[in-house]
Amino acid sequence: MKFKRIIISIFLSLLIIGLVSCRSEIEKEFENGQIKISQGNYVEALKVFEGITNRYSSGELYIDSMFWAGNINYLYLNKHQIALESFEELVVNYPNSKRAQEAREKMAQIYEDIMDNPTAAISQYQEIIDFAPKSRQAAFSQLHIALCYDKLGDIKQAVTEANTLISDYPDSEYIDDARLAIAEIYFTSDDYANTVAAYKKFIKHHPNSEHIIDAKFDLAVSLEEIGKLDDSLQLYKEIVEKYPNPLLVEHRIKKIEKKIAKKNKKLKMKW
Repeated sequence: MKFKRIIISIFLSLLIIGLVSCRSEIEKEFENGQIKISQGNYVEALKVFEGITNRYSSGELYIDSMFWAGNINYLYLNKHQIALESFEELVVNYPNSKRAQEAREKMAQIYEDIMDNPTAAISQYQEIIDFAPKSRQAAFSQLHIALCYDKLGDIKQAVTEANTLISDYPDSEYIDDARLAIAEIYFTSDDYANTVAAYKKFIKHHPNSEHIIDAKFDLAVSLEEIGKLDDSLQLYKEIVEKYPNPLLVEHRIKKIEKKIAKKNKKLKMKW
C-alpha cells in the first residue's frame, strides 16, 4: 500500500511538472509574438500566434492567440476577410471569454469602416449590447448603430437610436456625440427646423465641446435657411474670429446683411 502511494505521488508530481512546463512554453511563445508586434514584424508575429492555435486547443493564451491572429490580419496586413473569420471563430466557440467582446467590436468596425456593410455592423453592435447592456462598449455600440442607420439613409431610425443612447446611458461619455449626431443627421438631410432644435440642445448641454464652433456655424446656416436672418447674423458675428475659415463667415454675414436690408426696404415701401 505504501509503495502504491509513492507511485501515485510520483505520477502526480510528474503530471504537475508537465503541466507547468507546457504552460511556460505557451507563455514564452505568446510573449515572443507580442515582442514581434512591438518590433513591427507582423508576419512573423502572425506565424507565432497561428502556431499556438495549431498546437494547443484551450486556455486563456490560446484564446488570446486567436484574437491576435485576427487583429494582425485586420490592423496590419489588411486581410479583412481572414480577420473576420478568426474573430467569428472566437466568438462562436468562446462567447463568454473576455476576448469575445473585443472580437465583436473588431468585426463591427470591419463591417462599418472597411466593407461598407452597415447592416452587418448593426448586428454585431447589437450583440455587444445584448451581452453587456450596461457597459461602456454598449454605449459606444449604441452610438454606432445610430451612425449605421444614417449610412443606410434611415434618418428616423438613426435619430431614434441616438436618442436611445441619451435615455439609456445618461452618464455615458458618448452623450455629446449622440446629440451632435442627431443635429448632423438632420442638417445633412436638409431638415433645418429640426436641425435648429437639435443644435440648440447640443450647444446648451455641451458649451465646452471641441465641436462647438462648427455646431454654431451649422446652426447659423440652418437659421438662415428657415428665414431667421437676425438670429443667424448674430451667430455668424459671434464665431467669425474663431471659425477656421473666417472669410467664409464674413461672406455669409455680408450676404445676410444684404437680405435684411432688402427686406427692410420692402417694408418701408409698404408704409
